[in-house]
Amino acid sequence: MAQPTDEEIIREFVERTSRGVTDGIEIKHRVAGGMPGEQRVSEEVVVSATGLARARSDNAREPVENTAILDRTQTLDLFRKLGERATDLVPRAQARFLPDSLVGTVVIKVDEHEATLFYLADESERETQQQPLPPETAAAVNEFSRLTRRLVSE
Repeated sequence: MAQPTDEEIIREFVERTSRGVTDGIEIKHRVAGGMPGEQRVSEEVVVSATGLARARSDNAREPVENTAILDRTQTLDLFRKLGERATDLVPRAQARFLPDSLVGTVVIKVDEHEATLFYLADESERETQQQPLPPETAAAVNEFSRLTRRLVSE
């Protein structure tokens, strides 16, 4: 069987979540980058179909990790919002960002197949580099960033 394309993986993700099915789905959201000599950012959260959220931040002197269990409604809501806007993010072949940009990465895993998408995580960098995100898309990916920060601050 041939490896499905990113578009096929995303389509399957959207179809499942629109039916309320999260089985076999995992989302990894990572934000990393920044200027040398300044506060570099490295944050990640992985949310599984069961609602297990594992967050890690390397922004402090000591890496911080934490886990939490999200309820089914919260997990499905996160997945659905991302699925509705996933096509606004770009695949690796189209990801063209200036060095030291704050880059967001979203890995959508459906069963054993993965699609990796990218975006500029900093709003001012999106404007400067003329790579805007629709407000709904920015809100969807920002929910993962907020979840990461909430978990690593607990």
